[in-house]
Amino acid sequence: LATGLAKDDAVLIYPEGTRYSEEKRIRFSRRWVDQGGPIGEIVARFRRVLPPRPGGTLALLDASMADVVVLAHRGLEGFARVKDMWSGGLVGTTVELRFWRVPRSAIPKDDKSRLRWLFELWADVDAWVIFSHESGRQLRRPLFWDGGTSYRVRFASTQPEGEWWWSVHSARPHHDFQPAH
Repeated sequence: LATGLAKDDAVLIYPEGTRYSEEKRIRFSRRWVDQGGPIGEIVARFRRVLPPRPGGTLALLDASMADVVVLAHRGLEGFARVKDMWSGGLVGTTVELRFWRVPRSAIPKDDKSRLRWLFELWADVDAWVIFSHESGRQLRRPLFWDGGTSYRVRFASTQPEGEWWWSVHSARPHHDFQPAH
């Protein structure tokens, strides 16, 4: 599929292989968690994504020197079939998209490291911040990877006054995010 890609060509794949459900997350994660190791640790912390099926992604990386662009979305939950969306189900729905590019130079070259990189990348899809206002109101916002160890989040207060606290949640087991206010 990736052999002979021109400079402006792209390949779109869905590493999870299917739409998310909690039942699928539990079932698909079990294999990786039972194997243990660093990937099992990462997968055990997934809460809103399925573990990727690495075969297709790794084969594409082997066949191409292209960068990787990740698209993560929120707001399509509950749409079991494409027909549900085309029949008007999206009207009035807010869908959030975020894209980020991983330069080829940041992707490991050996198979074992590349496999871990893929699961860590997927853990970044499952990273978010909970903002808690003194009134009890909470807002959940996705984190955006900004390269290296930098992450960003977009936030605008929905309250005219008062204090907010935040906490970061990530499937990566070794992130050292510090809550603040």
